[in-house]
Amino acid sequence: MRTLLGAALALALSGHSAADDKIDPQLLLGKWEPKEPKDGRRGTLEFLKDGKLVVTRSDGDKESRAEGSYKVDGAKLTVTVTADGKEQTDSRLITKLTDAEFVTTGTNDTKEFTMVRVKEKDKK
Repeated sequence: MRTLLGAALALALSGHSAADDKIDPQLLLGKWEPKEPKDGRRGTLEFLKDGKLVVTRSDGDKESRAEGSYKVDGAKLTVTVTADGKEQTDSRLITKLTDAEFVTTGTNDTKEFTMVRVKEKDKK
């Protein structure tokens, strides 16, 4: 789950690139998935408007779901998730956030993680 949390935050705003820029948290709202899933694992982060977060993960036939919260302070995104009875907190810097793409780097490293917005299927 820690990997998912990191990916969720790495998970990742039109032209924002400096860590001191303020990010519009409204642009985060919705469901995001990794641009390049690894090893057949898939997952999503869903940012809700009340500061809550839902993390889903599937690895083959195993699926899991965890809930948590998030906070945006400038360009810093902090996510706290409770999974398997353990609370985990991670922080990332948002380097880019648009309607379609969300890019973050670690607060202690420069490894980028890119997420793309999940497009909702047409409702009939």
